[in-house]
Amino acid sequence: MSKKSVSYVFNVDANYDKATPQVKQILKGVADSKKHTFTLAEMKEFIAKLSNDGFLVTSQVPWRIFQYYRQSMIDSDFMSQRNDESIEDVLPANASKAKVAKHAVSKLFDSKKTVVKRKNKPAPAIHI
Repeated sequence: MSKKSVSYVFNVDANYDKATPQVKQILKGVADSKKHTFTLAEMKEFIAKLSNDGFLVTSQVPWRIFQYYRQSMIDSDFMSQRNDESIEDVLPANASKAKVAKHAVSKLFDSKKTVVKRKNKPAPAIHI
């Protein structure tokens, strides 16, 4: 079974005036941190730090707040979530650079990509 790595990429240039107070607190913390890409572990650590430092005010578990607002932040283009298969999990540590490059190219042009089905319409065929 292959392992997926999750990363969050924030759009700090977005206008988040209409966001909820807790989303504003998270986005302001990200903007102030000067780091805009986080792995899952880094994001959990960052959210906990925001709460411990008093920048994210909540009576609930801070990570739960992030999970609750995650999809709305994605929908509002404040951030994106990437689920990438880690190449380290797929290839052995002693793989040559050519093998790593070949694997990366094959993942880009994999004809078995999942197609999101549209409601009441068949999914279009993908021909590469």
